Amino acid sequence: MSVSVTATFEFTDLVNSTATSARLGPAAAEELRQTHFRLLREAVAASDGVEVKNLGDGVMVMYSSLSRALDGAVAMQQAIDR
Repeated sequence: MSVSVTATFEFTDLVNSTATSARLGPAAAEELRQTHFRLLREAVAASDGVEVKNLGDGVMVMYSSLSRALDGAVAMQQAIDR
């Protein structure tokens, strides 16, 4: 018996994180990083994703369907834009 499973992976990246950290200083950079990850994780949870790995300035997320992955990507983008 063959079982077909779909998995969609998303990778995020906080663009220019090293330069931003240098510009902000350690305390403000860490606050920004914590806020960034909180927003991403809230969006991932709301769209039924699973964080597979923390990438330092981003995450690798797995979804069980393409539509959930799209929902998650949109939610992440909207949260960061706000």
